[in-house]
Amino acid sequence: MRDFEEGGCRMRNITEGLKEHYDYVCAHTIDADSIVGIFLYGSQNYGLGTENSDIDTKCVVLPSLQDSAFGRGNWAKELHLPNGEHCNVMTIQHYIENLRKCNLNYVETLFTEHCILNPIYGGLFSSDFIGMREAISIYDKTRSIKAIRGQVNRYLKELSKTTYKSLARALFLKEFCEKYMNNESYEDCIKASEETYKRYMELRGRDDSILKNEDSFSTYYDLKYYFEKLEYKAEASTALQQHITAVLEESALLMIKLHDEMR
Repeated sequence: MRDFEEGGCRMRNITEGLKEHYDYVCAHTIDADSIVGIFLYGSQNYGLGTENSDIDTKCVVLPSLQDSAFGRGNWAKELHLPNGEHCNVMTIQHYIENLRKCNLNYVETLFTEHCILNPIYGGLFSSDFIGMREAISIYDKTRSIKAIRGQVNRYLKELSKTTYKSLARALFLKEFCEKYMNNESYEDCIKASEETYKRYMELRGRDDSILKNEDSFSTYYDLKYYFEKLEYKAEASTALQQHITAVLEESALLMIKLHDEMR
């Protein structure tokens, strides 16, 4: 991937950014053999990146078999790189737990084009995680919508504390919910339409007060009303959830055992 210019600014190269995050994790916390993969998450995955967009990542790591056996295998922490970007480092147990919770920020990592997979575990991850991504994304759609609704309601809790960034994010999530409830593929759901892209960029580009901008003021209340009233019920598949959980946990256990054998 090459850098390119937009409006006179050099766009952040995602491939280079991922490698910088990977190297930073290895230098400061985790040895390379413990890393399953590092994944881009956020606006670039949705086609909403700008010249000012940070590269934010999630890094999935393997605890030792001993730590897992004695309850020390489920943790997450955030690393702050010198350039201000963030890397969420977590064990594979924590990652699976959030996939099962239908957390968009985790499920999207199964659909990103931008990741670095450790070749030692890449085959297992590709077959059992990425290979089941569509099933993971739809097994409990009601829970997924509820999670997003709760997230947006926190974004828009108070008008005086709402930023244009939060408003733009809520706008994208409204479109995501509409597509998702209309049974579009998850890959399509996380890609913003041209109309949403244009409105998203308009909002992100503003620096005035939402309180003094009639159009943005109206957008805030339209979105707030939409998410406060949003109700969606779809039958969850308990059998599918049990199958997904069993496959992911078995795959994770195999990775942890393989990791322990190499130590």
